[in-house]
Amino acid sequence: LGSTDSNGDIPQMIGGGDVCLKSGYIVKDKYYVIKIAGGGFKNPENNANFPNSGAMLVFSQLTGALNGILMDDGILTELRTAAASALASKHFAPKQITNIGIVGTGIQGRFQLDMLQYVIPFK
Repeated sequence: LGSTDSNGDIPQMIGGGDVCLKSGYIVKDKYYVIKIAGGGFKNPENNANFPNSGAMLVFSQLTGALNGILMDDGILTELRTAAASALASKHFAPKQITNIGIVGTGIQGRFQLDMLQYVIPFK
């Protein structure tokens, strides 16, 4: 988010991060959602990354009223990424799998393995 300067560039926020807005809805459903997510912010004291953060605002499609706020803190993003990976694996992986290897040890790797167990039988 931000407005452009006289050169057409978007000036950096003081924390160096980025903020994204996304929205979505299902036709004839009760709600629509706007997601606000930030990431890439640096701690000025040690140059370490702050964790990603965000929120989802849930609105009524009928009235436009705000019905809920879901604080993301990155967890819903990590689960959504793992679910998308599992869905792709279900449709594109070989039909016979006995073992799965995951490169990486963080929370995303654990969520990937957790989601895969629902769509692919393996040991």
